[in-house]
Amino acid sequence: MALKHYKVRAEIVRKTTDPFFNPKKHGSQTITYYNCFFDINNLIPRIEDMPIKPANPRDHENLPKNKSVMKDIREEYFSESSEFHLKNSGIIINVKYVDELNDNVLNIVVDEDELKRHGILNGGTTFTVLSRAIKELKEKGLDLPRNQYVKVELRVGVDPKTIPSISEGLNTHASVTQTSLLELDNKFDFIKNVLDHLKWGKKVSYRQYGDGEIEVTRLLQLMTMFNANHYIHGSDKHPNKAYSSKASVVKSFMSREEDYHALANILPDIVRLMDHLRLNAHTNEVLKNRRSSNYVKAARNDQEFKLITQDIIISHDVADAFLFPVLAAFRVFVGANEGQDITWRIPFSDVLSFATQVSEKMFSKMDRIYKELNDVNALGKVSSTWETMYNLLEREFYQSESKIKKIA
Repeated sequence: MALKHYKVRAEIVRKTTDPFFNPKKHGSQTITYYNCFFDINNLIPRIEDMPIKPANPRDHENLPKNKSVMKDIREEYFSESSEFHLKNSGIIINVKYVDELNDNVLNIVVDEDELKRHGILNGGTTFTVLSRAIKELKEKGLDLPRNQYVKVELRVGVDPKTIPSISEGLNTHASVTQTSLLELDNKFDFIKNVLDHLKWGKKVSYRQYGDGEIEVTRLLQLMTMFNANHYIHGSDKHPNKAYSSKASVVKSFMSREEDYHALANILPDIVRLMDHLRLNAHTNEVLKNRRSSNYVKAARNDQEFKLITQDIIISHDVADAFLFPVLAAFRVFVGANEGQDITWRIPFSDVLSFATQVSEKMFSKMDRIYKELNDVNALGKVSSTWETMYNLLEREFYQSESKIKKIA
């Protein structure tokens, strides 16, 4: 247990007890609140390393500076109205305990153990913007705005297990992604276990505003495409929702979590296969002649397309609406018995080899479908596209197997 102490003087402190979580009504748990007002210039520098991540769903280290809410907070701090505390909802911090010292000086204590989930529950954006502004002014040798205060609520005795749902309820000034809340509840640890040892595995973003090159939502989309327990071989049901609705994919994960755990071991292969197909598309003569098509994306300005598993930059890429039905067709090569891991039915190296052989035919077919639909979005949304790709790949594979048997 590593405790961190933050000693800071409050302008006003009021101590109260929760109306339900107290000895009279609940007995087993008591939650105490310290409702305070602090001078911003006195508080923020003294708690500049206050943890946010264990308690908050967003990644505030990568908070974009140009969002309107961030600009509003900054401008109000710089204003001469001294009304910051009237217009800002304040900061809520979950702490281990608070010592009340002389002259309203508080010793605020948090446990660095992430399981305790101590830190900023709400107001992380306010805290981050103020920290940046104060640091910027100090570096330039400028005076800090005077008479600006911020409301702070310190909570003692909150059950760590309730933090994700509490944080979800509090963080309403900007929509918090469901995946950020799932990460807060450690739901993606099984993915980290299989990816973190890979060079590119560290580039996954699990939290809102994360700076990773691939978002966890995209990994869930890929796993949905290969969920052979739900999209059974031979059925007419195909995972087109992996393209049409990210929200549906996240809901699918929440309701069929065991299926995604069963897919974890082949997830690195699925991402490699995706990059393999993207590279094939980039070098394929069929796509070279169709770079004016709406499903082909060209890198412009600062935009670039990276194959993260190969550390390669490509100048042209294909839209997900075009790529996903092709990629999902390779579900032909996975299978599992109920309650077991979903695995490749043939060696993965053979899957990659077959992808190279058949990709040109699949891309050509997708191009013909696109011309019929004349709508890129529809390529990924209509289930018939996915079924066509799946059936094409299945037919090509079984024909190749038959040829091999005849030669043998």
